[in-house]
Amino acid sequence: MKATASLAGDELAKMSVAVNGKQITVFSIDAEYPNKKEYVFTFGAKPNFSNQITLTFPNDFWDPKNKDPKRRDRNLFVESVEISSPEGVTQNVIMTRMHLLGKSKTEEIGDEEAKTSYDKWL
Repeated sequence: MKATASLAGDELAKMSVAVNGKQITVFSIDAEYPNKKEYVFTFGAKPNFSNQITLTFPNDFWDPKNKDPKRRDRNLFVESVEISSPEGVTQNVIMTRMHLLGKSKTEEIGDEEAKTSYDKWL
């Protein structure tokens, strides 16, 4: 995922990642807005399509009296999240993506492909 944060207080913004209610990792977001950085994690999920991935911002901070207005409010900005299939994805998944989206690789599927598929199938 790509994220950035605004700095305030004495610590970096944190981003907690959980899968199916279990915390996987916590990132200290050291990319200061507007610069972005990629943060990567891996996890084992249940073998079905109902896995829930949750991102939380546990250390929000507000200091309205800080002399520097840019350091008054700590915020987390998540620009994008990409979920990649594990190695050995079945041919069925590849064929379904090709049928619905015209492409099978996550990195090749963007907004335009999604819009085209949406317009085609609805």
